[in-house]
Amino acid sequence: MKYKRLSIQELASLEKTFVRFLATQSITGDDWTKIKNDDHDRMNELLDQFSDLITEQTLNNIEYLIFFSDKQLFLFQAEKEFIHLLVVKHDLNIDENIKTDQLLEQLKNKGKVQTKQTKDYKPDRNTELFKMIESGARIVDGELYRAFQ
Repeated sequence: MKYKRLSIQELASLEKTFVRFLATQSITGDDWTKIKNDDHDRMNELLDQFSDLITEQTLNNIEYLIFFSDKQLFLFQAEKEFIHLLVVKHDLNIDENIKTDQLLEQLKNKGKVQTKQTKDYKPDRNTELFKMIESGARIVDGELYRAFQ
């Protein structure tokens, strides 16, 4: 497994997609029932493969991420070959659940770009993005990044 196993809730929400995945493996509904009951190693292998497939598809579609710290926002633009970073310094108490338009309004006069950087991915794009998300970065629409660019 390259990433992590999807949760029960995530798997349940992707049931139709999982059925199609099983079909690509020539596994029928009856076959899946038998695998679940009799071959836990194969069941875990299939769940891991499916989880990696879904995670990989999600990571491939990421364009922007945000990471909150006490007095800085780390805004990332994830391109194919490079990742760009804007560090926005602020003196606000920001709730991480704030909506983008409200955050933009608060930062309009109090946020200042402190750093701009671009770098290659290490070891590769999707592994780096996955590690960032696991460390607390959130996938966003890019409105904040574009506002400070």
